[in-house]
Amino acid sequence: MLRKLGFFKSCYESGGVIASVQEDRELTGRTLELAQGYYEKALPGARVESGYSGSGVAGGRGAFAFILHTDGGDRFLKINIPRSGGKEILRREQEILARLLGEDSVSFCELSEEQGALSMKLLERLKEGLTPEQAEGLLSRTLERIDLSRRSWEELYDITDILAAAREGLPILASKGLIGGEEKRLAEELFSELDIIFKNEPRVLCHGDFGDMNVMTDGGEPVLIDWEDAFKGVRGYDMLYWLTFFSHRKYYTKELFGSSSAERRRNIALTVMILAVKETMAVYNGEYLKNSLTAGDRIKEIVQFL
Repeated sequence: MLRKLGFFKSCYESGGVIASVQEDRELTGRTLELAQGYYEKALPGARVESGYSGSGVAGGRGAFAFILHTDGGDRFLKINIPRSGGKEILRREQEILARLLGEDSVSFCELSEEQGALSMKLLERLKEGLTPEQAEGLLSRTLERIDLSRRSWEELYDITDILAAAREGLPILASKGLIGGEEKRLAEELFSELDIIFKNEPRVLCHGDFGDMNVMTDGGEPVLIDWEDAFKGVRGYDMLYWLTFFSHRKYYTKELFGSSSAERRRNIALTVMILAVKETMAVYNGEYLKNSLTAGDRIKEIVQFL
């Protein structure tokens, strides 16, 4: 989430356009040519083609998506956009997916000094959205199977960085009239409580962008993909992030946020933090203009369960 936030923030502050369609096409073409040249030598007869929409720079994404055709079958190909740290993020994602899909199903190669390629077996799209029970079960099974190397773990950013971004976003949301004084005050109070919580709670691996769009199936079994936003977080973060999607508001209940008042307050504080960052990003990329509820509306909807 912070990578996208930083990208949109820089565009917002510079008053620049995120990326023109023409620029996106040109970079896609150069990346496609680079990949084709590599795989023609590595796998004679291999062919790379654009097979997915919604990848590239224009949406603040960190990678291009292609299809790799080989004699052994088709594979999904993900290549990072040439920017600082992108190749290392992709390498770490390969390490995680290899734990979930098997070493033979996922591979990584260096295409150039700036770009790498993650190749993996083709998966099927999720046919129906997850329920809270299914989402929680998938997270539990997934995290049990991942054991990151020390180097990869140390490279991850920390949840305190997300809290800092949430704090920075509050005055921006207030300046746009998206939160009122009472919601801002309560959010600041909850963020102060998170300062203490984060000092005391152990860190766990978090996906960072857990939503139904990042769940595919392998032989009918759901698999959590797109780990480029992984970070060092705290228990329950990913599930609370999943709940912040607009379509999941229908699941909100007091019990869903915790069985005790202390647990509920902790989880609501985390949820408000997540919402503050997501809503700030919506200001940076202009999406807030399309929203039917303001950031303040979303926060009030959550804190009613305190």
